[in-house]
Amino acid sequence: MNELNALAEMYPLNLVEAILDQKIITSGIHFAGLLEMLNTLNPREADVLKKRFEEKMTLREIGIAHNISSERVRQIMAKALRKTRHPKKRMMFQAISLEEHEEQKRKYNKLYVEHEQLAIEYRQLLVEFEKKCKELNENYKSFIDEKNILKEIPFGEAISLLSLPIEDLDLSTRSYNCLKRAGKNTVKDLAEMSRNDFFQIKNFGRRSTEEIIQRLKEIGIIN
Repeated sequence: MNELNALAEMYPLNLVEAILDQKIITSGIHFAGLLEMLNTLNPREADVLKKRFEEKMTLREIGIAHNISSERVRQIMAKALRKTRHPKKRMMFQAISLEEHEEQKRKYNKLYVEHEQLAIEYRQLLVEFEKKCKELNENYKSFIDEKNILKEIPFGEAISLLSLPIEDLDLSTRSYNCLKRAGKNTVKDLAEMSRNDFFQIKNFGRRSTEEIIQRLKEIGIIN
């Protein structure tokens, strides 16, 4: 028993007991991790712990070395020990059992498999997205050729123009009302129509048709 007590007083076991506030066994300590953890403290905190637990200096002796009071040494040591008790810091020096290691390994492997599956799904979605973009671009080009829309308009700008509501065209009241009754709400709806299509709209004559064509030319949708 005396030998165990003497061992517990040896550095760094005495420091670990102060950190954990309990008796410990050497097999549960990762000493290299303990030294690495101490390096995360600021220099004065690390030195105070070193002098107190390794060099076995009293608070007064440490205070003289740092030119501070014994009470200030006690405060610094208490603060340093609180820092070392943080779960993340304790994990740096507390060894784990083989069973715990295997459990963590299983969790890691599970997460790795899930990550790989998500990566596969992401790549599949990316392929589908690229395919849809290609189809949209081809449909857009086909629409441009069919409706004689200016090809100089950038893709993004053309999409924005085609999505404009007819309210933005500043049409006459007659033309606007006729189009709304016919369910034509956007510039795209108008760009898809031929002259004959406009003539099929009730009360929509040649003058209204020319007005629409002129507005589409003004915003650069057709030649």
